[in-house]
Amino acid sequence: MAEIKNVILWVWVLQTSLCIFGTASACNLSPFSKGLPENGFLWNCSHENLDYIPEIPATHKSDVIAVDLSYNKFRMIQGKTFTNLTFRVKFMFLNNNDIKTVQANAFRTIPALLELDISSCSLETGSLQYGCFSNLDVLRSLQIYNNSFHSYPDGEISKLESLLNLTIDIFPGFHFSEKFLKLKILRSVKFIPHGLFSLTNDSFQGLRNSPIHYLDLNLYNNIENFCKGLPEDLFCSFPHLQGLSVSFGVSCGIKRVLRTLRCLQHKHLDYFISSDNHDLNSYNAILLNETDVEYLRNMCIRKLILRNNDISGIEFKLPLEKLQICLEVVDLSSNNILFSSSHRLWLTLMLFTPNIRVIKICCQNTQSSRDVSWRHSLSAGYNRHHETRRKQKDAFKIILPKTLENLDISNADRISTTETDIFIQATQLKFLNVSGTEFPIPYSITLDFPLLTDLDVSYTETYADNLSLQKLVSLESLKAIKSGVITVTDHHVREGILHGLHNLNYIDVSDNHIVYLPPLFFASQKNSNITIIIDRNEFGSSVPKALSILNSIDILSIRDCFESYSFGDVILESLLNLHASTLYLGTYRVGCYCYRKDTFLMVRKIRKKIADLDKITCDDFNGGPKNLQELFSTKQWRTFRLQCGVDDFWLTFSVVLLISTIIVILVAFIVYRIVSHNMMKNCGGKIRAVGSNEWTRHRGNKYAPLHTEENDIPEQDNTDTEVTVFSNKMTDGTKTNFEETDSEAKTQTSSDTV
Repeated sequence: MAEIKNVILWVWVLQTSLCIFGTASACNLSPFSKGLPENGFLWNCSHENLDYIPEIPATHKSDVIAVDLSYNKFRMIQGKTFTNLTFRVKFMFLNNNDIKTVQANAFRTIPALLELDISSCSLETGSLQYGCFSNLDVLRSLQIYNNSFHSYPDGEISKLESLLNLTIDIFPGFHFSEKFLKLKILRSVKFIPHGLFSLTNDSFQGLRNSPIHYLDLNLYNNIENFCKGLPEDLFCSFPHLQGLSVSFGVSCGIKRVLRTLRCLQHKHLDYFISSDNHDLNSYNAILLNETDVEYLRNMCIRKLILRNNDISGIEFKLPLEKLQICLEVVDLSSNNILFSSSHRLWLTLMLFTPNIRVIKICCQNTQSSRDVSWRHSLSAGYNRHHETRRKQKDAFKIILPKTLENLDISNADRISTTETDIFIQATQLKFLNVSGTEFPIPYSITLDFPLLTDLDVSYTETYADNLSLQKLVSLESLKAIKSGVITVTDHHVREGILHGLHNLNYIDVSDNHIVYLPPLFFASQKNSNITIIIDRNEFGSSVPKALSILNSIDILSIRDCFESYSFGDVILESLLNLHASTLYLGTYRVGCYCYRKDTFLMVRKIRKKIADLDKITCDDFNGGPKNLQELFSTKQWRTFRLQCGVDDFWLTFSVVLLISTIIVILVAFIVYRIVSHNMMKNCGGKIRAVGSNEWTRHRGNKYAPLHTEENDIPEQDNTDTEVTVFSNKMTDGTKTNFEETDSEAKTQTSSDTV
C-alpha cells in the first residue's frame, strides 16, 4: 500500500514538473515583480504558435500576475480567451499577434489589469469593438503602436480614464480629437512616427487637459516639406510641460525648432533637448541671432542641450534674462562653433551664469587652424608675448562661477588669448576635460581647483613654460596622453608636475615619447594605491627608477616602452621587483634559452600578475615561437625544464670531461718528465762507468785490452779523469787531435798519480 502511494506521489510530482518547466504545455513559469510590492510569477507562452492560453498548474495559478502571449497566433480577443486566468493578473502582453477583432468586454475576467500591450497586432480602427476596454478601470499603461490605424479609435481609448502612460502612432492625417480630453490624468505620451506628416497647431489639441509633464517629440525625417508651415504655437496643447525633447533630423534646422516655443515662455522646464537638427536647404553658417532666442530667453530652463545642430556661432546680446539665471547645465557639443572668433562672448556667458554647474562645448567639427599634431614649435610671436608678460605685474585672473562642477571643452578648437600669465580658479569644479584643445599661452598657467577629482588634458597643446597643478589637492585621476601638459620640448617631463597630488590614484601619460622620468617624479604618490599607464614611451633598456619608490601599484601598464633587443633578464627582473599587483608589458619577442631558466622560473611564480603574457612571444622553443603563457603551462613547462636538465647534464659532463682530460694530460706530462730525467741520469752514470773500465786510455796504448783484468788497470780518480768516447771511424785530422788530447790526458794522469 505504501508503495502505491509513493508511485502516485511521483506521478503527481512529474506532472507538476512537466507543466512548470514547459515540457507538457510549452509554457513556463518565472518570477515576476516589475516594481509591485508583492511578488508573483510570469506565465510565459511567447513564440509557441498558440491561439489559446494553456492551463496553469493549480499550485501556482493564484500566484500568476503576468501573462506573455506575444508572437503567437491569436486572431480574436474575447471574454473566454482569459477564462484560465485569475483576477490577480495585472500584466498582459499580446503584442505581435495578428489580431483582427477585440470584442466587447474582452477583459472582464481580468479587471485588475495595470498594463496592456497590443502593439504590432495589425489593428485597424474598426478592430476595437464598442466596449472592448470595459472593466479596465485601473489600467495605467497602454501600448497600442505599430498598428494600421488611419484614425484613432478615440471612442474606446478615451474610456480609459485611469490611463497614465500611452504609447501610440502618429501617421499622415493624425489628430487627437476632443474625446481625448477625458484623459485627465494622462501624464506621459510617447509617439511612434510612421510616414510623412504635417504638424499643425491643433494636431495635439485633444491632449490639452492631460497633465503631460515630459514630452518626447523626436520625429526624425518625418516632417513634410522640411518644416514649412511649422506653427509657432505647436506646444500650446501641452500647458503642463516640465521637460521637452524635440528633434526633427534633416526635416528642419535648429533655428526653426526654436521658433516653436512661443507658448512655453515664462514656464519652468527641467530640460529642453533639441539635438540632431539639420537644415539641408541652407548652406550658410548657422548663427543664432536675436530672433532665434526671442522665446528661449524668456524660459526658465535648468538643462539646455543643443548638440549636433550645425551651430557656428552666436550673435545675440547678453544677458539672456530668465534663461541665464536658471541655467545649470549647458551642452553645445558636436557643433561647428569657432570659439576663437567670439571667445569673449562665450566667456561672458559662462562667467555670468550664476547657477551654472555643467558646461560642455566639446567636439566641435569646424576646420580651424588647430594642428592635428600634438607637437609644437614656438612661433615667432612667442618672444613678443614673452616680453609683454615681463612688463605685467599680476596674472590675468579668471574666476569661474562657484556653482560650476563640470566643464568639458574638449576638441573645442583653438582657445587663444593675448594674455601670457593666466590664473584660473573654480572652487567647486570636480570634472575638467580639455583634451584635444590648444591653449597657446606662452608663459604661465596656474590652476586653482581645490575640489577637482578628474582632469583630462590628453592631446592638449600649450606653450606655457610654467604650469602648476599643485593646487589640485583633491585630484584622483589624470589623463595626459600625448599632452604638452606633461612634457615640454625634447620629450622631457615637467619634473614637479605631480608634486603635492597625494590623492592621485590614476595617471595615464602614454604616447609622450618620454625618455627619462626623474627619480622623484612619483614622490607624492609613494603611499597611494595607484594605477599607472605609461605605454608607448621610449625608456630604452632600463626601467625608470621613479617606479621603484612606489609602495603599492595596483596596475602598471608599461607596454611597448623598451627596445626589443634589450627586453630581457634585466628588465624583467626590474619589473618583477616593483610593488605592482598587475602588470601589462606589451608585445615583445624573447629567446627562451636554458641559460635564462632562473629568470623564467621567477616569472612563472608570479605569472598571474602579468596580464598579457600571451603577448610576449617565446622564440627557439620546440622549433618555433610560442608565447610565455603557453610556455608556463604545465606540460610545456615540464618539457622545457626537462630539456634544460638534459642540456645542463651534457654541459656539466662536457666540462668535467674536459677538466679531467686536462688533469690527466698534465699528470702524464709531469710523470713523463720525471721518468725522463731519471733515465737520463742513469744513462749518464753508465757511460761514465764504461769509460773508466773499458775505454780508459793508457799511455802508449790507444785502447786498453778488452780482457784486461780490473786489478791490472791502475786506479784513477773518477772525478778527475775525463773520459771521451770516440768513434772508430775518425778522420786523420780528428785522430791527430785525439792523440794530442790523449797525450795531454796521460800527462795529467801521471801528474795526478805522482
